[in-house]
Amino acid sequence: MPTYRRPALLRALLESLAPEAGPHPVTVVVADNDGDPAIAALVAELADELRLDLHYRAVTERGISQVRNQLIRTATELVPTWRWLVMYDDDGTLTPGCLERLLSQGEQIGADIVGGRVLHGVGEHDRAIARAYMAASLRPRANGLVDMINGAQNTALGRRVVDLVGDPWYPDDHGLSGGEDYAFFARAKALGARFGWVDDAAVNEPIPAARLTDRAVLHRAFVENAANALTDCQLHGRGAAVQHLLGDLRWPFVHLVSGLRHHDHDVMADSMVGIVGLAGRATGLAGGRFEPYRECSIVTARPSSAPSTAGPLAH
Repeated sequence: MPTYRRPALLRALLESLAPEAGPHPVTVVVADNDGDPAIAALVAELADELRLDLHYRAVTERGISQVRNQLIRTATELVPTWRWLVMYDDDGTLTPGCLERLLSQGEQIGADIVGGRVLHGVGEHDRAIARAYMAASLRPRANGLVDMINGAQNTALGRRVVDLVGDPWYPDDHGLSGGEDYAFFARAKALGARFGWVDDAAVNEPIPAARLTDRAVLHRAFVENAANALTDCQLHGRGAAVQHLLGDLRWPFVHLVSGLRHHDHDVMADSMVGIVGLAGRATGLAGGRFEPYRECSIVTARPSSAPSTAGPLAH
């Protein structure tokens, strides 16, 4: 569990995990990218309260990649023979039975990386742009082997793929930009990893209203695609990445014209998200970099009574 200045959400996550762990041999690692003594104290308190084998690590170098890499290193240090490593971000809570289903069905599928649904609470009451951006998570998917999964939240990594990719699993140069999950998945796929999906292994991760405005959604689409373009260049070369971009270029504009002609707001919204995503990819291919995870510098020591505020660590 990566965390950053979210004590109440971290508590809720751990409280939802405790009954799911049950009698299983589960070790839990919390990696804190703020080095806050209050979070260390909270983790120690919850280890006793929830009867969990719970461990805290401070990660003093700013970056989500650095946190995720430390989680894998610590898990291997604590339990050298672990079989599955499950990632939960600190703004989610588990639904009943989801951990058991994710792992048992993941093993039946024969996948190296298994993903489950993330329920963001986005629905018909939200704006069309937000619905278009979240379309992949809103659609149910059949259980089984899939080509790729969407993000690090609610995913299980098998031991084979972790050994195959090697340390650092999440590229350090994505620590401040994000897109580290896409980079890991893309590298794993290139090495022959198998991906699986378990649709009824769900985690709740409601998105705050401030992050569902048109401006916020389009900004995130732009920045994510810029970060992912770096991965495409690193894996396939800039020429291949540019060629792929050119191949995708026309379709959002074609759909936008169709949506305008038929006054279809959903098609227009989907096209706008696609166009902004293409602009982000083009910017990333041209060398543009954005660092949303640099919002605060690390404070390695501070009074435990200092206020905690929500930070940018979210997927």
